[in-house]
Amino acid sequence: MGNQVKIHMPQLALIEGIWEGTYTYAAPDGTILDVHKSRLTHVFPDSAPDEYHQTNEYAWESQKTERIEFGFKLKDNELVFDQNRARGRVWEEKIRIGDLPTLRVSWERTDHVGYTDYDLTDCCVHELIQIDRNATKRARVWQWFQDGELVQRTFIKEVRIE
Repeated sequence: MGNQVKIHMPQLALIEGIWEGTYTYAAPDGTILDVHKSRLTHVFPDSAPDEYHQTNEYAWESQKTERIEFGFKLKDNELVFDQNRARGRVWEEKIRIGDLPTLRVSWERTDHVGYTDYDLTDCCVHELIQIDRNATKRARVWQWFQDGELVQRTFIKEVRIE
């Protein structure tokens, strides 16, 4: 049968594997708040055909590290998730401008304490993910809102290593 997420969300399937990059948090005025390295592993298990799994590993120059496991389920051609940190949805955009595969993610943060002072709680976050045509590089932007006001952005630049 194979993994149905890859069939129903072919743009998302492009991210399968391991990606490394840098997260940069910025205030709305552009002031840099935090920078750290990342390693994300994306798996579409055949044993769970309606699921997608993601492991995020973060590392700071201070030697601080964090590892987070995420699980997603396919529902109505979108992924849904509901975990202790956040709940939300992932969907694909129709390929249009620039012919780049594009994903969208929107989630609500819970009051779970984040990995930095800039991983804010009680926010709504909107993410745009764009993947190059060869699926070897991607760029992501998170916009963080509290009570409808933009409070920060996160810029993520990554390359596929495996």
